[in-house]
Amino acid sequence: MDLTTREQSSSDALLVLPDSHPAPLVNRLEDGLHSDWWDDPAKEAYDSAIKSLQNELTVEEATWLRSQNSLIDVKGSVDEALKEYQMRSKATKARDWLSKCSSRFMYYGAIFDTFSQHHPEYVSLAWGAMKFLFIAVLNHEELLVEISKTITRIADVLPRIELHSALYPIQRMQEAVSLVYAKIIEFFIEAIKWYKRGKLAQFITSITKPFSLGFKPIIEEVNKRSRLVEELANAASKAEIRDLHVTINGLERTVDQLKGMITALRQQQLQQFQQQQQQQVLYNQSLLAIHSQYKHQFRENQIYRIRETIFPKGLPATDDSLNYCKSMRDRRRQKKPIQLPTLALSTLKSWVMKPASSLLLAQGQGIKTSSLDFAVDFLDIILERGYHVLWALPSTTEEHNSIPSMTTVLQSLISQALTLNPGIVTEGSNPVTTEHFKSATSIHRWLVLFERCISSFPRLFLVIDINLMELAVGDMGNDQEFFTLRDFIEQLSDLVNNKFEKGLKIVIISWRFDTVTSLDAKEIFNEARIFTDMGKRMESLMRQPKFRSVSRRRNQRFAEKFRSSIPLAEVSDL
Repeated sequence: MDLTTREQSSSDALLVLPDSHPAPLVNRLEDGLHSDWWDDPAKEAYDSAIKSLQNELTVEEATWLRSQNSLIDVKGSVDEALKEYQMRSKATKARDWLSKCSSRFMYYGAIFDTFSQHHPEYVSLAWGAMKFLFIAVLNHEELLVEISKTITRIADVLPRIELHSALYPIQRMQEAVSLVYAKIIEFFIEAIKWYKRGKLAQFITSITKPFSLGFKPIIEEVNKRSRLVEELANAASKAEIRDLHVTINGLERTVDQLKGMITALRQQQLQQFQQQQQQQVLYNQSLLAIHSQYKHQFRENQIYRIRETIFPKGLPATDDSLNYCKSMRDRRRQKKPIQLPTLALSTLKSWVMKPASSLLLAQGQGIKTSSLDFAVDFLDIILERGYHVLWALPSTTEEHNSIPSMTTVLQSLISQALTLNPGIVTEGSNPVTTEHFKSATSIHRWLVLFERCISSFPRLFLVIDINLMELAVGDMGNDQEFFTLRDFIEQLSDLVNNKFEKGLKIVIISWRFDTVTSLDAKEIFNEARIFTDMGKRMESLMRQPKFRSVSRRRNQRFAEKFRSSIPLAEVSDL
């Protein structure tokens, strides 16, 4: 099979890609059909050239030709020829074509260097043949022009081959480049044969088949084979694109799988985290429940010990005192319905609404028991509105000559505070303990302890009956301590003015406060003073059945006004 036929077969084979494209397709181009039938065209061209040169050249010429084996050698010869023609005064075609040819040798170098590593003899032969031609025809200007022109035109198609060969260094590309090399060597050998003919043969050939026409097919073949290289590069490029597409599809599938795995892993981790959170919540709830139970038991035990071991056995029950006072109020109301003056309701509402701690004096001016009845009405509404409230009111014990001492009254108030907020004995950095109660051996210490107990309430109402306190301070034999009603009022005033900036509201109920306490009510209470009845004249009118009947009908509306004067407790008040 000759080179032309082999070249056509290779072109057809290189352009046919298999239907399926398992990656990588570029390697399939390298490992494909050519391995069974392809021979190295460069080697065949080299072997053929050696045989031809042995027939055409003398031993000395052949030896010289094979020793001139570098680009520098050839370029040096062409530059010397160009210099010689440049020295001539007349511009010639030879000078122009030699200049163009000299600038294009690097393109041949790119082709020949492909074989330099494994077949340096191929490179040496090509450069040697090229130099031999330039030296041989140096003095034949017309022939020199034709050879320079042909070498230049062949070189013009070589840059693409260099680029494709660098981009796709596969076996098939090497073979395609070998085909180009073979045609270049063929041109050199044919040119040398033409030169070695006799002058007569050259003359006859120049007429029948000029040099430019004789070598035109070779140039066309070089162009054709260079296009073969370009087509192979295009096929390789498409194969690479296909490989890239397959790789990208594979990566996309891999990414999708990884995403699925990551999603599943995240869901698994989320489930594990949620389970751990649930377990932690359950564990924390268990701990809190145990802690709360222990705290509750400890608190109940503390309060039980305080009440059983410290408070006296006969301490009056607070509910009993309030129920007693309610019973007495209801009895009196059946005979004498009592109404507060309108101004008193306005003052009461304003006093309750103000957040600052303060005292309020509620005293009767015509009916002795009106202030106590007011206290019961006020407590009913305060309790209904949801506020915290403590009270010190008379009970049935006073009727049986069992007069409470000041200490007993303070213990009763503290007991009420413990009932409202058992956390007094456990909460805070310094809770009230049994030891504090055991150390309370005087009224002043009980007052300090009372102050500590009520300090935990953000808002607290305290209702005190002065008549009861008068009886308590009069019973000095029990407390063995000098403590007057004046001292008690001053202690309460100190609480609201100095100890508690806001939240503590104390109602003092009395009959003729100034007379009982020998204190100036205006100086202590300022404007926070109300009367709980309308005076003696109203008491006289109440004895008349007709007036009493009208008052009862109005009592319902009055009760609503009284209730509306006290707002509902807010969360911050509890």
